[in-house]
Parts: sequence; C-alpha cells; structure tokens
Amino acid sequence: MVLRTKTTVTDSEAEFMAKAIEKQLTLKLVTVILKQRSEYLSDVTLHVVHPSRADRLIRQLEANGYDDGPDNSAPFQLREGDVLEVGFRGNVKAYDGSQQLEVVYNSPLAVSVTCDVVEVDKFLQRSYTTYKGFVQLVRKVKVTRQKSVKNEDGEVHQETVVEYTREVLCDMLISVPKVGRVGRQRGHLKNSCRSLN
Repeated sequence: MVLRTKTTVTDSEAEFMAKAIEKQLTLKLVTVILKQRSEYLSDVTLHVVHPSRADRLIRQLEANGYDDGPDNSAPFQLREGDVLEVGFRGNVKAYDGSQQLEVVYNSPLAVSVTCDVVEVDKFLQRSYTTYKGFVQLVRKVKVTRQKSVKNEDGEVHQETVVEYTREVLCDMLISVPKVGRVGRQRGHLKNSCRSLN
C-alpha cells in the first residue's frame, strides 16, 4: 500500500492510517432478505447481499414465487470469511430439527439458506391464525483469552483458551400458517456458489 501524506506525518501515524484503511477495506456492507413462498409460507429463503443488489434479487425471488415475508434488514457490515448462523426463536424452527444453520460469508458468492419452517409447539399461540417466530442471523466470533491454571506442583501458568461468542445481526419476524402444511420433506441448507453479478 502506498500512502501520500504531508511531510509532517510521523511513521507511527502513517502506520496507523494504513492499518485503518486496510481494516475498512475488508468490511462489506450487506442487507438480509428473508422471503416466504406465497403458496406455501413454510418455505423460507434467506439471502445476504449488498444493498445495491437487493432490488434485483427481490425481483428474481418474486418471479420464483417468493413474494411474502418481512422487509429487508437495515444494512450492516460483515468481513470476508465471517461465520454466520441462521437461528430461530419463538414458536418456529427448521423442519429438519436443526436450530442453527451455518454459512460462511463470501461477497462474490451467493450466500443463501433455504429451508422449511414449522411450529415448535402447536398448542402455543392459540388465539392467532398463524404461528409466529423470529429468524435470526448471528455472527459467530472467535475470541482468545488467557486463563490462569495451576499445575500439579501448585505453580500458576497462563493458558490460551479459545471461545466463540455470538452477535445477533438481525431479527426478522415470520408467520407460518396453522393449516395446509404440505411438502415438509423439502427442507435443505444451501450455500450456493452462484455469482450475484
């Protein structure tokens, strides 16, 4: 990287600027699109795309019958290689029983998850005509920390511990109908390699 600066900028300031620019260049602005198939609302597809590609993708999804569902999420930033989990809370879950579906963010590739969503408990939410719940997109972050450990001799030494924390990026409300659930066997996870260009 080449930086042109004034002669009054010190080496440490130039290094700080270069690191800040490099860090900013690795961040990508994205939005989440969650749509349900209109004739079968349990069929849900979630896509992570750049906001400028959102309208085009929504038109493609509508052409394929995915024209129901919540509005797009507010834009947020991701890094290349971030591990994302699609989770559920409330009275909905993926039909195959998995509570967490995992994908890796890669901006040139289409990052999407398609699955069938069903109710957790059919006796909950009796007064509603649909089952309601949230689909969450969560970033899985690796955190390393030092932990003091005593060995058999009673000496204390430092040990590196790796933990994963989860950061909720967006929460989107969906409704699943109480009647007419057909074709549940179609539930699947897809991290497609199709280009969005």
